[in-house]
Amino acid sequence: MAQLLGFFFALYLIMMIVGVVVMIAAVIGALVLLFFLFVAIAKTCEAIYENHQERRRDREIKEYEHRAALRRIANRAERQHQLYLQGDPRGLYGMYTPFDLSEPMPPMPKVHNKSKKKRK
Repeated sequence: MAQLLGFFFALYLIMMIVGVVVMIAAVIGALVLLFFLFVAIAKTCEAIYENHQERRRDREIKEYEHRAALRRIANRAERQHQLYLQGDPRGLYGMYTPFDLSEPMPPMPKVHNKSKKKRK
């Protein structure tokens, strides 16, 4: 009877050790899974942040280009205003001065349409 009790006690100890090992393996597996989940979330956050930074840079570049275009327009308007104050016609018309109608116009070149077929 003592041998049978010792056998069951040894079996019980073996089962407890196996159970503890399995529990430790499950905990380690869960920790590994959590680590990979954390890495995936971190990579996703990094990609979102980089996308946001790139969009912000693009927006700043567009705003800078827009402000530069407005400055060019303002500078051209100021130049034309100064020319107008001096009596220069470029101040009134800018870069699109009208054609001088007092001079005769050059003849227009004749354009022949080659796609039409002659009729008989």
